[in-house]
Amino acid sequence: MTPDIQTAAETGVKHIPHGPWFAVFNGNYWEVTLEDRQYAQSFVSIHKNSVIGNDPEAVAREIAALPDLLKALKTIAEYGEPYTSELASAAISKAQGEQP
Repeated sequence: MTPDIQTAAETGVKHIPHGPWFAVFNGNYWEVTLEDRQYAQSFVSIHKNSVIGNDPEAVAREIAALPDLLKALKTIAEYGEPYTSELASAAISKAQGEQP
């Protein structure tokens, strides 16, 4: 039996608090947390033997970088050339749930 998983739309949650986020290894899991310490409350856990890619640490670090990437996209959307601004704006909309 698999646990029930609720989507953000079902729970009413719009987003996880803005970063910084941290990738922290606790011995069995790579976790993405709001604090740079072991056993801090996490919102993503990836087991060290996970089948997600070949490198759970890399996946956790990529997820932890998302707030910084969103900030960079917002800068590109505002100050970039028209084509790159359009691409950045589309990615921002998707990240914020404004597009499917």
